[in-house]
Amino acid sequence: MLFGRLLLFSVLIGLAVISFTDPAVAASPSETWGFYVTYDPASRQSLLTHLHQLNVVVPDYFGLTASNATDGANDPTLDSAIKAAGVRLFPMIQNRARFVALSPTLNDPVQRATAVSTLVNLAQRYRYDGLTLDFEGVSPDDRAGLTAFVEALAAALHAHGQQLAVTVPASTGDMSTGWSGAFDDRAIGQAADWVVVMAYGYRTAQSSQPGPIAPLPWFSSVTAHVASEVLAEKLIIGIGVWGYDWNVSQPGKANVLRYSDALELMSRYPGTLSYDTTAASARYSYQAHGVAHQVWFEDPSGLQQKIMAALQVHAAGVAFWRLGQEPSALWRNLDAPRVGDFAIPNGWFFTQTGGDTGLGYRVTDEGGVQFWSEFRRLGGVAVLGYPVSRRYVGTDGFTYQVFQRGVLQWRPELGVAYLANTFEQLSAAGQDNRLSALGIPLPIRDDGSGGDWNRARETRLKWLTNPAIRATYFANPNPGTIRSWNLEQSIQLYGLPSSLPVQSGPFIVQRFQRVSLQLWTENVPGMPPKGSVVGILGGDLLKGAGLIPPEAVAPESPF
Repeated sequence: MLFGRLLLFSVLIGLAVISFTDPAVAASPSETWGFYVTYDPASRQSLLTHLHQLNVVVPDYFGLTASNATDGANDPTLDSAIKAAGVRLFPMIQNRARFVALSPTLNDPVQRATAVSTLVNLAQRYRYDGLTLDFEGVSPDDRAGLTAFVEALAAALHAHGQQLAVTVPASTGDMSTGWSGAFDDRAIGQAADWVVVMAYGYRTAQSSQPGPIAPLPWFSSVTAHVASEVLAEKLIIGIGVWGYDWNVSQPGKANVLRYSDALELMSRYPGTLSYDTTAASARYSYQAHGVAHQVWFEDPSGLQQKIMAALQVHAAGVAFWRLGQEPSALWRNLDAPRVGDFAIPNGWFFTQTGGDTGLGYRVTDEGGVQFWSEFRRLGGVAVLGYPVSRRYVGTDGFTYQVFQRGVLQWRPELGVAYLANTFEQLSAAGQDNRLSALGIPLPIRDDGSGGDWNRARETRLKWLTNPAIRATYFANPNPGTIRSWNLEQSIQLYGLPSSLPVQSGPFIVQRFQRVSLQLWTENVPGMPPKGSVVGILGGDLLKGAGLIPPEAVAPESPF
């Protein structure tokens, strides 16, 4: 029995079984930084929950006053927990004096030396790994003074084995005026150990027109510019994870939203949810008490695209502003991006399944077949996995594209894509014995319905006897994009059950028309943790059985 279980494990590992919520492990940022604010309990909870996924924590503990002293206080309990986890601490130093009031600290050699000494003593007192200089509201006339301050502080910290990170505003070119005018990115990058570009704030709560905080084309331009000024191994791309709710009749007075706030608004007020594929941001329009509102927020898929864009310029890592505002799926998806993935017209190019050749598969909305939009709507990589084929036309005249966990079929008469009946196709091709050897139960041939759909539906839904698998079946796969979800949509996505739940080695598995779900009941090295409900890679099984046209399987160029 033990030998049979181990054999089953090895087969499953060979199939690369992947969770519906945890994408395949791929190249991820080598550095993941989290900005933590002391005034928000949700920020603390997020930090403690995801501490093991962070390399650096940047708490907003301290400020530098106009008299070159520090104010604020650390949190000894939290500091101890962070250090015990092996995570580095780079507390933020904010400037309390701005513009003209800050000039003496930057330009006067005596005051500059006093401020540097104050900050170095603080870093030594608490044994921090480094400091994060977050100076904002600096006069462009103080550009040389700011650079001199960074150089002096970096040298002083280095003398004690500590490092300096510097945040710089987003810009698409070297600016000598405005909010970015004081920041010489190249000079700062030469002196500091890390440069964190704040690639957000394209719109703020005071913006006159609603829209995303960091539209993807602008975000990509910002990252490309800073990457041309700063060494890649020093570069951290700051990603905003919040949203805004604008009262359309009073622009410029938006409310800041966490991702959970956006979901709560969608549940409270009926409205229209859409996705701007160009900006890579979600939008929700609704009315409350007769007043029109427009919400723009960062969803998991859009954040994943921004991480990909950061990797595209070979940045050392990403930083999230701020912990507590983000969707939880951000952390589940953090390992999904690869540097080879990038935007193409009307879609995205994925290299994960291209065999490390630089080739891969395009997912697009070309020709009115909206696989890219539908892929995102249904949850993207987290739900469907990566593409394993090009799009192709089947013998029935429908257009298909195969993903690791299923096959999308475009329904032009409905303007949506459904998952095809992958596991019924495998049965029809005589693959049931092969599937059984992998722990997937044989389908029940006769459900007693006599071919009556309604009776079959009623009977087969009663086969959902395992609570965890049942909950996964009924759950909305992507609440950030799909506002409401019901049983009929679950049936459309997964099909009806075609077996009862069956214990098979370390998991319970149930087969459906379009997927098979596993509930892991034991902890096995290299497998999903106990309690996880995961999806078997039905698309890969279809591909392995030779049931996809060979010309569709061949990886393609993005161009």
